[in-house]
Amino acid sequence: MKNFGIIKSKIEKILVDSYQNKTIKESFGKFRELVLQDKNLVSMFYLYDQLSSKNGINKDIANDYINECIEKFESIKLSKDKINSLNEWISSVTTENLYENVDKLFDDNILNIESKVKSKKVVFETITSKQTTEKEIINIPLKTSLSIANQSMYNFIQDLTESEKKEFLEVAQMDSKKLYEEYESLKNMTIKKLEDLMESDQEDGIKTKLQETVNKIKNDNIDKLNYYRLRKLNETI
Repeated sequence: MKNFGIIKSKIEKILVDSYQNKTIKESFGKFRELVLQDKNLVSMFYLYDQLSSKNGINKDIANDYINECIEKFESIKLSKDKINSLNEWISSVTTENLYENVDKLFDDNILNIESKVKSKKVVFETITSKQTTEKEIINIPLKTSLSIANQSMYNFIQDLTESEKKEFLEVAQMDSKKLYEEYESLKNMTIKKLEDLMESDQEDGIKTKLQETVNKIKNDNIDKLNYYRLRKLNETI
């Protein structure tokens, strides 16, 4: 199938956005129904993940690895009904194609050979690279940080329904001691639920997104806004 990368990109955007939209349970349920229960789709997701990730593959075998992936891709057949179901699910999603080079690599149009060769070089460099945990540290002035925080708080509250605003007000009135105690308990409970989801899902891309959510929760500051968000997330899992 051509341009599967945009379908995968849209599905991943739905799953990531579900964290903010409080629809994580429904979105993952749909993902299981349409993707995880279809071996061919699971294989497609796996191929795209492998060819777009820094895996540290030895350069001596990287080209053979890429060629094997191309052969595997060509052997996968997706039914029209399945493709239609996926397109119906993602029809309202707008996002960039995060897997454009993999799409071009799998393109069998003889007129696109030059593009395919260029994408193969990009994929080669990607899969032979190693992941790094180093992060660039950017120091933001305190005044700027406070301004960003206040604006974020205002925008967040403005998007709440009246009942949610009332619930958030209750959180805002919590004393610090109670906040710290409940936050730690809620954090551990939510992380446990997400880790259980990771164990039940076989697709590497989804496990990565869940792990990113877990890491975010672990690194978030303990404050009333994060506590409210965490509580709503926990309720939807």
